[in-house]
Amino acid sequence: MKLENRKDPWIVVLYAPWCPFCQAMEASYAELADKLAGSGVQVVKFRADGDQEEFAKQDLQLGSFPTILVFPKNSSRPIKDPSEKRDVDSLTSFFNLVR
Repeated sequence: MKLENRKDPWIVVLYAPWCPFCQAMEASYAELADKLAGSGVQVVKFRADGDQEEFAKQDLQLGSFPTILVFPKNSSRPIKDPSEKRDVDSLTSFFNLVR
């Protein structure tokens, strides 16, 4: 995950397909991606279980699933969403606050 040279902000969800909380927020995340389409914001999912879990814990602040991160443009340091709210409005508000 070479994120140092990005010119656009990224929203990344660290997820596990077996996680019921990840499954429950899938529609909100898809709606957020649709809402931000064409804006230059990259909205991506990163499967952070299995072989990737240790990397996600050490480098991406994974504590539990799902974890929402915003990588502001031109920054390789993510900002973790502290909220448990996973609706589109809450995700958008957090992104707008830290972008």
